[in-house]
Amino acid sequence: MKKPQYIYCLEGNWNTNPRSRQSVRPILELLHHSYYRIKYVYRRCNTKAEFFEYIRQYTFRRYDNYTVLYIAFHGRPNKIVVGREEVALSEIADVLEGYLSGRVVHFGSCSTLRTKRSNIDDFLRRTKADVLSGYRQNVDFVEASALEMTLLKKLCSCLRILNPLNFFIFQEDQRRSNNSCPKSSGANTTGFPNIYAYSIKATLGRNK
Repeated sequence: MKKPQYIYCLEGNWNTNPRSRQSVRPILELLHHSYYRIKYVYRRCNTKAEFFEYIRQYTFRRYDNYTVLYIAFHGRPNKIVVGREEVALSEIADVLEGYLSGRVVHFGSCSTLRTKRSNIDDFLRRTKADVLSGYRQNVDFVEASALEMTLLKKLCSCLRILNPLNFFIFQEDQRRSNNSCPKSSGANTTGFPNIYAYSIKATLGRNK
C-alpha cells in the first residue's frame, strides 16, 4: 500500500470585502475532521509574490506526501488571477518544472483550462505531473466547492492504492501524436460534471 496522500492548497481572495469569509478551507476542514482524516496544508495568497513563494515551497521534501496540489483562485483562459495580477500556466510550470511526478494538479478556477492543448501539454511535460484537471468554463462557487470536496476525497483515498492515471478515464486525442513530443489524452471525468482532466502519461502508457 502506498503512503497516505494529502492536499496542498493555495487560495486567493474571491472578492474585495475585507470581512468576507468565502473560502474553500471549510471543505478541507471537513475532509480532515471526517472519517477520512485527510491532512492538508493551506496557504492564502494575496499577491503574486506570495503565490510563487508558496508554490516554490511545495517542492520541498517535507511535502512529498501532499500529492494533490489544489489551486483555488479566480480564473481566465490559460491563467489564474492573484489579486490584480494574472499568472499563466507557463509561469507556474517554470517554478514546478520536474517536481510533480506522481502528483495531480487541480485548478479550482473558472476557465483556466479553456486554452490551447499545446499549453496544457507544455505544463504536463515540464512539470512531469501525472494529471492536470480543472474547468473550461465559468462555474458557480458553491456548486464547484461541493464537487471538489468529493473529488479531493476520492483522489486522496484512491491514490493510497492506485496510480492517479487509473483514477480518471481518458480519451485518446484524435490528433496524430509525435513520439518525441506526445500529446495528452483528455476527457470529461466520469461523475464530475464540468471537470476536465489531461495526462500525457496515460497516452504513453497506451503506446507501450
